[in-house]
Amino acid sequence: MPSRELVEGDIIELSVGIFNSFLMYILIIYILHLDWATFQTIYFLKLTISGHLLIYVAHTKQRWWRFLPSGIVIVATLGTQIIATMIAYLGLFMAPISPLLIVFVWVWAFVWMQVGEGTKVLREVLTKNKSN
Repeated sequence: MPSRELVEGDIIELSVGIFNSFLMYILIIYILHLDWATFQTIYFLKLTISGHLLIYVAHTKQRWWRFLPSGIVIVATLGTQIIATMIAYLGLFMAPISPLLIVFVWVWAFVWMQVGEGTKVLREVLTKNKSN
């Protein structure tokens, strides 16, 4: 059975992810007033980028930039993100989005990657404080 600290940390990280997604929804639909098809493409790109960036944050207890995964993982994640970005830009099977929106999604994902890293650090601090 998982420890209470593990479950509490998971709940914090899950809450951050849900808030990230909800905030993007509000921004795109209610503030930027973009159409639903554009929202779907943006969200597709956000989920693919954020999902792969999560690998860098979650694979180690160290800071993500201090302990990168193997070269093969880096090439695989970068390659799939280039493909996903081109699919969103060209509008293959979805509405195309502009380069400006693509940059926005990449920056959004990278910023929230740092929030995820901060959540990981907070989780470590809380776990250490409870064990002392």
